[in-house]
Amino acid sequence: VEPPYHPTGVHVVEGARAFDPPDVMIKLSGNTSWLQTIMFDANPKMQFTVAFNKIDPEGRFERLRKVKLDMPRNDWTFLQQRVAVAWLRGRAGIPAQCANSARVFVNGVYYGLFTNLEAQDKSWLDRIYGDAFDGGDLWKGGREITTNEDDFHWAHIDAFWDAETLADLDTLTDLDLSMLEWTSEAVIGDADGYNNGRANFLVYD
Repeated sequence: VEPPYHPTGVHVVEGARAFDPPDVMIKLSGNTSWLQTIMFDANPKMQFTVAFNKIDPEGRFERLRKVKLDMPRNDWTFLQQRVAVAWLRGRAGIPAQCANSARVFVNGVYYGLFTNLEAQDKSWLDRIYGDAFDGGDLWKGGREITTNEDDFHWAHIDAFWDAETLADLDTLTDLDLSMLEWTSEAVIGDADGYNNGRANFLVYD
């Protein structure tokens, strides 16, 4: 079951600048990660999705609809995600999120260090593809629609999963770029993506 959003207040401090974005909503993220942390960690730490467009669909913060405050519980350096997405973007030429570190306070009390991860949504697609962005369908795990929920199309994604040969796939996708992405996942040790057969990958039509 998808966790619900709740209204919240957010105060963002970035160097000498400070912001109080309006109409912010927040929800818990990462069902599996949360289950693991409450089972195995002495001080379980939640992770969050912060949305600026739930109350006002046009709401943005720094042009973003959402940000994710990710708690990489298996990486005590809190650097692996940042280094990995930077390498994907800069060296491998793979469309990837931006990320930095964030110190999070809850009701004025320090809660912990997080990875502030760009959400992979329409804002991200617009940044990645620029003028070529045509508002297509973005599928999580190749099955769950995350954009255009009211007017998406099944035809292409069904054809993708029904493909049985490389020739079939070649008519639907850029195989060279796909192979580069899959091998890049292997290089960075991504244990939760397409290369390892997990559901946390995206397909963009």
